[in-house]
Amino acid sequence: MNKAKEVFLYEMNSIDKLTYKGCPYCDKTDGEIMDSPQTARAFFYDFKKCSHCSLIYPFPRVTKETLRQYFLLMVGAVKQKAIMPKVYKFLKYIGPNSKILDVGAGHGEAGNYLKKRGCEVDAAEVNHGRAEYLRSKGFKVYEGAFEDVEIDEKYDVIILSQVLMHLFSIKEAILKIRKLLKDNGLLITSQMNFNSIVQQTVRSASPGRLNAFSISSYFTKESLCKILHMEGFKIKKVIFRKMSFFQYFFLSGYPKFPLLFRFMDYVIKNILAYTETSDYFTVIAKLDRKPG
Repeated sequence: MNKAKEVFLYEMNSIDKLTYKGCPYCDKTDGEIMDSPQTARAFFYDFKKCSHCSLIYPFPRVTKETLRQYFLLMVGAVKQKAIMPKVYKFLKYIGPNSKILDVGAGHGEAGNYLKKRGCEVDAAEVNHGRAEYLRSKGFKVYEGAFEDVEIDEKYDVIILSQVLMHLFSIKEAILKIRKLLKDNGLLITSQMNFNSIVQQTVRSASPGRLNAFSISSYFTKESLCKILHMEGFKIKKVIFRKMSFFQYFFLSGYPKFPLLFRFMDYVIKNILAYTETSDYFTVIAKLDRKPG
């Protein structure tokens, strides 16, 4: 069976597992139901903004085991070309020779780039196929759900690039990150921006359909920084990624635009980043104190 069909059938057969109502960070259930263009097409659940931590999440959402099974079923992502320093600008904030844990390392693009800078990079990966691929490329891999897998090292930097939003318990994940970081260690986490103009317009169908099966949390800059501050992290920098606006109108490739369109695209993506309404953002935070 085609893998995409297999995933779709798994989702359809698991609608009745949309039962868990607690916030992914504080596990409380009180809050306001969100009403916006990007939530209107979520057919089987609502979106709630937690009254305590401001996190937005599917309500109800799937259980931890259903979420784990979903990612075991998923296939690996398409390999990226050598554009990591350009796309993931946070890499320049990592010092050479750092000891790094890349959580949800995928095919190791960031890790390979950092290894070339003299860093020691370990990986944590839930998907068995990706874990095997990473081992074949020389990575030490901790295989399993990040909240559960046993890791016996300490790190200067922990990276979660578009991973934190997929974890069932943000609280458990951050507690584990605190345990694994050295004193004054850095957490670098990139997230999809709930306040993205693109998400609310061109891609207003997302997070529609059944994205509650893969995404437990939808972050804004304010909610993520608030949570990290409560957990004893000092925010060092927030970076909004400059991504092309016009590419969202094209489903089969990104054509070469005339000079005028390229200039317009350059202006728009810089405005989106400046106004904090672009699609993705990265928070760099230093472990600073005890939670509270």
